[in-house]
Amino acid sequence: MREGFIKLYRKLADWGWYRDPNVLSVFIHILLLANWEDREWQGKIIKRGSFITSIEHLSAECGLSVRQMRTVLDKLLYTQEIDKQTTNRYTLITVIKYNDYQEIDKQMTNKRQTDDKQTTTTKEYKNIRSKEVKNKELVIKKIYIPPNLNDDDFIEIANKYKTTLDFVKFQYDKMVTWAESKPDNPRLRGRNWKSTLMTFVRDDALKIKQDYAQNTSDIAL
Repeated sequence: MREGFIKLYRKLADWGWYRDPNVLSVFIHILLLANWEDREWQGKIIKRGSFITSIEHLSAECGLSVRQMRTVLDKLLYTQEIDKQTTNRYTLITVIKYNDYQEIDKQMTNKRQTDDKQTTTTKEYKNIRSKEVKNKELVIKKIYIPPNLNDDDFIEIANKYKTTLDFVKFQYDKMVTWAESKPDNPRLRGRNWKSTLMTFVRDDALKIKQDYAQNTSDIAL
């Protein structure tokens, strides 16, 4: 049985994503998963407010498809609720204002807050990664050629569309996943990947702005 608790403030009802059930449920789930104190994982220190996971695992836990989960994370990244760093082994998610949500002095009085969940998200993550990672690696070994982009490209695109670097990098991950799903498509060869990434960022940023504005107006009513 899981022990401990997290705080949910009533002002959450004024949050722009409060009326979006997927974003709301995933964000609360992220608060539950986040380390309440620094923890060691495979020789790395995973800071308070952060945790190790994968998009596939988050999707399964929240009952969403991978595509739905990517959309939710898009929104949370765009409005700077979270940061996300992805490697070929795991995803590190950080709640940007974790201390605002979970006050550190009172939090420390309960040393077992979500310990069962923390064990899964930090010390035993290697048991989470399963067949989908191996399958993804097999796809990459086919004819797909990775986009040749760098941090300067990401920064330029972030500035152009007035968004965060993390949001652009997440869009890059989505673009790569999309390309990997079409490994035998000859139209991907010689593609202008920077232009393609700009389209991903522009279209998703516009949609997120519209969704956020709609949710905010609903709350105002």
